[in-house]
Amino acid sequence: MITTKGDSIKKLRISSRNLITGGLLLALFLTICIVDTTLWRGVRMAKYFYFTVALCLSMPVLGSFIVCRKYRFFLIRTADIAVALFVFYIISHRILMGGGNEMHWWLFLLVIPFYALVRTFAENRNGIRILTIVILITVLIETLWGILQLCGFLPSYHNAFPITGSLFNPAPYAGFVAAGIPLALGTFLSRNASCRKRILSGAVLTSSFIVLPFTGSRAAWLAAFAGGLAVVWQKYAVKRKNAHLPVFPYNRWRFIFIPVTVVLMVTLLYGMYRMKKDSADGRWLIWNVSASLVKEHPVGGIGTGRFAAAYGQAQADYFLSGRGTAAQAKVADHPDYAFNEWVHIAVELGLTGLVLFLFMIGACLFIPYTSEKVKVPTSYYLSAFIGLLVFSLFSYPFSVLPLSILFVAFLAALASQTPPLRWQPSFQGSIVVETVLLLLTVAVAFQVLPRRQSYRKWQETHILFRSGAYRDALDEYRILYPQLKYEEDFLMEYARCLSHLGKYEESNRVFSEYLAAGCDPEAYNYIGNNYKSLRQYEAAEQAYIRSCLITPNRHYPEYLLMKLYYDTGRKNKAVEKARLLMDKPVKVNSPVMELIRKETAKILETNNNINE
Repeated sequence: MITTKGDSIKKLRISSRNLITGGLLLALFLTICIVDTTLWRGVRMAKYFYFTVALCLSMPVLGSFIVCRKYRFFLIRTADIAVALFVFYIISHRILMGGGNEMHWWLFLLVIPFYALVRTFAENRNGIRILTIVILITVLIETLWGILQLCGFLPSYHNAFPITGSLFNPAPYAGFVAAGIPLALGTFLSRNASCRKRILSGAVLTSSFIVLPFTGSRAAWLAAFAGGLAVVWQKYAVKRKNAHLPVFPYNRWRFIFIPVTVVLMVTLLYGMYRMKKDSADGRWLIWNVSASLVKEHPVGGIGTGRFAAAYGQAQADYFLSGRGTAAQAKVADHPDYAFNEWVHIAVELGLTGLVLFLFMIGACLFIPYTSEKVKVPTSYYLSAFIGLLVFSLFSYPFSVLPLSILFVAFLAALASQTPPLRWQPSFQGSIVVETVLLLLTVAVAFQVLPRRQSYRKWQETHILFRSGAYRDALDEYRILYPQLKYEEDFLMEYARCLSHLGKYEESNRVFSEYLAAGCDPEAYNYIGNNYKSLRQYEAAEQAYIRSCLITPNRHYPEYLLMKLYYDTGRKNKAVEKARLLMDKPVKVNSPVMELIRKETAKILETNNNINE
């Protein structure tokens, strides 16, 4: 066969277009690998700033290709309408109710142009295949990162766990790896996969199953199992009209396969529950308390970014009402997440938001499942998407930027396979939409990027605070406050610093700002100490009691309350509290715990005739 010069030029152009597409996507997905320890919580914050820059550079390139007609702007499809409804609800909800971390809000707005970018690539030739390769490369990098951490060549970013990848915790790291397993498995089993793709997907599968056991994440195993099962189900489905429906090829095997699968699932779930029983019971408590919040605010929720603060108060009320059991008190904590994204959405956005979310998921999930023209790579995205949704039932992927990027990419890939609308914007209309998205990206960048220096300065100030240089730290906190007053951890540090310097009233004012977004009972301990120093003993007592109710299993708030009673002459109450403290089981022995028990025993010894 003779290849003409024109054919060679055409292939070269296609190759260069694919290369640019892959380069842009890889630059965006490499967000997960960015770490900068000079920033406060640099494992998280560095990713925010990098993603903003990467998207700012990608959108003009995409726009220029659309203008030059090298790319076709994506067709508006049924799933896009569902996505638009959910996004519009969140934006209007935020405008009407306010609240939430500003940085998280700006990053949410960046998700809109990112979705449009992936959708555009998915509509064009080889876009889905390139996206698959980019995701597999990113997952492989992360798994190799984890292996190097296990071998001691790279540091872990969590003091309690040897493996976190480039993330701050092994749970989201495991979720990211698990979401890539169905995609790798589907690519590996595909008849059309090239040798290089099989090698890449095989490497991803091998390295994933090496690192997953060390993460200790049960949710990740469930996600990998669910996604892998969906791949196998689709792979061996009957090739007929609805080829991607979950139908088993032979009816005679169905009566064996289904019961065995159910038994395996029940056994797996029970085994995982027993593996970390206290953790599972703790999440059940979180969901119970969250349900009470949904009951109080069923339609519109409590507002975005307000889960932690509302949950802390609700859990305190839950134990105050007597509904909490001793077993629940043992596992109670002060979570920032619901450990179930569907519950989290219902709490913050109300049942209206949850219905719109499920509508969006259904539009992307079930329409491709029943489509006769689903591309083979996209069908594996369906399995990966199922795995990520399973993970979201037990964790907090939407609060972690790399996992949110993965979720949006899966969403966009599946949306590209849903039926298009009859009405489509003209070429000029597409240019207008692209321009609006570009302007949105730039506007958000102007809000996000200038804050980088503030987070670097915060890290330096944090070191001063930890070293006890409170006066020097306070000067910096006052300067940083206008830029970082939306960060709960910053407010907590600032208020503690004020308390250490004896500025008790100002400290309590800053703590009140913190409690609008956070629920750490340590804040109430400091508030109680501040009121005690101001000789406002009743207010101090109420603060200590509130701290005790949020986390009933902790000794320190009870100890502070006991000391307050003893120091203010209420020895009967002090002795009563001391006896409760001595009877309370100790979860973890520490020098602080030994000091508490020593002073508690001393009070009992010197007042042994009281209430006997």
